[in-house]
Amino acid sequence: MTEPRLYSGRQAVNITVGTVVEIVRMLDALGQAADFLRVHGEARVSVEPALVNAVKTFLASRDLDQQSPLAASIMGMNQDDCMPPYECPHIPRG
Repeated sequence: MTEPRLYSGRQAVNITVGTVVEIVRMLDALGQAADFLRVHGEARVSVEPALVNAVKTFLASRDLDQQSPLAASIMGMNQDDCMPPYECPHIPRG
C-alpha cells in the first residue's frame, strides 16, 4: 500500500459537492463503496442551508419522491417517526 499524505490541519476542509460525488462514484466503480460505508458511514458532514434546499428542490422538480423513499424523506414527505429526515429508520442504508 502506498502511504497517503494525511491532512495535518485542525480545521475542516471545504470541498465542492462535485468532488464528493466524484469520490463516491469512484468508490462505487471500484467496488469499495460498501466497505467505506461500513467503516465510515456514521461520520458527519456539515451542509450549508442553501445546498439542503437546492437538493430538496432538485428532487421535487423531478418527482423523485415517487421513485425513492430516501428522496421522499429528504423532501419531508415522511412518516412522523422519520425525523431528522436524513436518518429515517425506514430507509435502507448501503
